[in-house]
Amino acid sequence: LTPPYTPQYNGVSERRNRTFLDMVRSMMNLTTLPLSVWDYAIESDARILNMVLTKKVDKTPYKLWHGKVPNLSYLRVWGCEAHVKRHTPDKLQQRSVKCIFVGYPKETMSYYFYYPPEKKIVVERSADFLEKDFILQKENPEFEKWLAAMNAKMQSMYDNKVWRL
Repeated sequence: LTPPYTPQYNGVSERRNRTFLDMVRSMMNLTTLPLSVWDYAIESDARILNMVLTKKVDKTPYKLWHGKVPNLSYLRVWGCEAHVKRHTPDKLQQRSVKCIFVGYPKETMSYYFYYPPEKKIVVERSADFLEKDFILQKENPEFEKWLAAMNAKMQSMYDNKVWRL
């Protein structure tokens, strides 16, 4: 237990929080999503970091908690567009709507999507993810700045032995 307002006494937590916030900033800067979805980005970050080897133990936190290797097949590129099936009785309407993937619900085997026209989060089980389209956004004028920042961050993590590459 540490005294209130003394982050210097809790270095491990502070470093982990900084890692989370750096990841969220990077994820949010790559998308046109509103800042109101930052909490979904943090939850996704936590899920990803729980599936990465730790420095102290040669296992992932997921394997330590559950005793088995995590299934990574359901992971998606955060912030990518997806065509989500539309539940409509009208046979002539669109069968899907374009949404943006923002996370994973804890209680179901589905995904969170941001639906821009209504500015709301929807939960759906299946969708066609356009992950390759998202990755090809190198044409974005900010891409070079982002790439330099990510390379600097990765080098910093390597230099500080945050994980082994």
